[in-house]
Amino acid sequence: MLESLCSQYEVPIIGEKINDLGKLAYCRARYDGVELSIPKFYRNLLNGCLTQIENSNNGVVRIHPTQLSFLLYSSKMIDFARLDFSKYNKIYFTVRHNVSAMISSLFLAHTLGKFTYREKTEEHTAIQPMELVPNLYFNTIEMLLYSEFIMDEVKKYLTTNSIEWEELDYDIIPKHIEENYSNATSSHVETEYDYSRIVTNYDDLQLIYEQLKPIVYGRFCADNQVDK
Repeated sequence: MLESLCSQYEVPIIGEKINDLGKLAYCRARYDGVELSIPKFYRNLLNGCLTQIENSNNGVVRIHPTQLSFLLYSSKMIDFARLDFSKYNKIYFTVRHNVSAMISSLFLAHTLGKFTYREKTEEHTAIQPMELVPNLYFNTIEMLLYSEFIMDEVKKYLTTNSIEWEELDYDIIPKHIEENYSNATSSHVETEYDYSRIVTNYDDLQLIYEQLKPIVYGRFCADNQVDK
């Protein structure tokens, strides 16, 4: 989607440095709800990323919801006003409704160390079955839950401030691009991994997700002092 928009409107990708925050977060074994002091280097990194986006007037930016928090140290959200959402022509939220597939996709991406494929030949052809075990829940299930909670807050913020946004289901994005951005090109290739075969406890992931949801939401509310 990102490359297609850049191609269609001949604009650059901006704010890519913010992806460094995601890499740091995934290196952390777990966030257990105990808020830690946020070190100066991390505040400076986040501030630099946001400043880069603030100072860009032309381009496309992709932001993961967890990058709008201090998730290495707490799930406390940043001030959304810093992103000046009103200056964008279009704001999209991409969603995936198959929870087990969503969790498995992230789990496999981290396990293989690959999130983007440029050629079909880059796909792994002989992936051994693997189990998503509890000590990996943070990098997959819990991270996705935090993402959902933060994304919901962003949507509320946009709606409250009369800023339009659109939600796109992951599975219909190729059709959406074809119908709305006919001149766009992209080198991104979709994988065709059978997650139900690769992840041995695939059928249990929905239940694990539901069990963790109130726990993670409690941490999120406590960090953001939300009374719900």
